Amino acid sequence: MRQLLHFLQFDDYCSSLILLAILFSVGSMVVTSSPSARLWGQRAGYLTFVLYSAGRLLTEPALAADALLRIVIAAILAAAFVTSLTWLVLPLLAGLHDLFLRRIPDMFQSGLRSYSDSRKLQAERTRLDGERRHADEEWQRSSGDRERVQRAAEESARIEAAAQKRRDDARTKCRILYDTWAPEIGERFTREQFQAYVSDYLHDRHPPEYVEERALQLNDLIRQHVEKVDPAPQISSLAQLRRWFEDRRKDIESESDEKLQRNLMARLKKRYDDLAAQLLEELPP
Repeated sequence: MRQLLHFLQFDDYCSSLILLAILFSVGSMVVTSSPSARLWGQRAGYLTFVLYSAGRLLTEPALAADALLRIVIAAILAAAFVTSLTWLVLPLLAGLHDLFLRRIPDMFQSGLRSYSDSRKLQAERTRLDGERRHADEEWQRSSGDRERVQRAAEESARIEAAAQKRRDDARTKCRILYDTWAPEIGERFTREQFQAYVSDYLHDRHPPEYVEERALQLNDLIRQHVEKVDPAPQISSLAQLRRWFEDRRKDIESESDEKLQRNLMARLKKRYDDLAAQLLEELPP
């Protein structure tokens, strides 16, 4: 206690005032942005004034008036010194506290997170590389299966295209035959009936063999209607068939409407072909 009081003796007030002015000015600037540090410095100064005064009074109980004044002045200087020193030290301690208790742990945690993220990223890359290699190996192993599947698909498409062509050809033949004789048999076998038959029996959902068979039946039905409205002449030889054809052709050429002539000639030729085929089938070998 005596050593502390001896240290705080300010016998050279001029030098003390200069030192305190410098410390007080610097400390005041340091705590400008820290009201809490300024307040704690003031508290430390008040406490120093009280302790210093009490210590001097206790150690020197019998004092004259001038000695008492010197003690008060020294206590004020000591309080100013402690306040200035506190203002200088507290921001430094706060900075060290922030550095060691906040920033360094934060930096350490950030480093740990970065390391953990790096490990996770590396593990994810390793997993993706493994999956990619596995996928490449599977792709290589399945190349033969893909080729077989592709060939099977191409063959299936080719077969389906051929089957579709057979259906289309069968329907086309029926439409041509019906359109040729529609003016003659339209009342007996209407176009609506023809379309209904095509939709029911010549649809793409049926196999091509079934469609072709039903198409032949439809053609036979159309010819039967033609025979009813336009009976075939009694012809027993190809010569009679040719004479019949020429007679009918002359009648058609006498028509003045060219469009009607072309239509009638097309049907006549079709009729001639059917009769010729029928006659050849009936001729004895």
